[in-house]
Amino acid sequence: MARKFVLALAGVVAAMAALIAIPSLNQPPQEALSIEYSRQNVTRTDQGLVTQSAELLSIAQDGSATYTQAGGQERRIPLSGEELGRIRGLILETGFMQISATNYPQSDNATDFTKYTLRVSTDEGQKTFNWVSPGAHGGVIPPIITNVGSQLDAIMDR
Repeated sequence: MARKFVLALAGVVAAMAALIAIPSLNQPPQEALSIEYSRQNVTRTDQGLVTQSAELLSIAQDGSATYTQAGGQERRIPLSGEELGRIRGLILETGFMQISATNYPQSDNATDFTKYTLRVSTDEGQKTFNWVSPGAHGGVIPPIITNVGSQLDAIMDR
């Protein structure tokens, strides 16, 4: 009698484990994504362009983020699942990776501006975008690029 009860209990536990595991097996694996984002504050002098400050944000495939300021130490930045999901969505679900990798340089008369570099690596390849503050560029920078940059700036500024 006790043996039948133990077998029935083991069967119920196995069935519950299967019900819990099945939904996670049906989900497609997430695409790998790593990001390197740099921000440099630049000033034009008589000798040319001088970098006043430089910062780097790296987000690894596992979602861990590291912030480094030129001449400073690295520090880890915790990212919430929501933040990581928002960035993943902007890059992987909006056609961002279909934008041709183009440079958006500063105009000749720009004096004080911020220069950005974004390197995104996915399973499908790697893209690098270089742009400057919108006021320092003579044309239009695609809003999706500046939007991703703004999201990453918010993480760096914490």
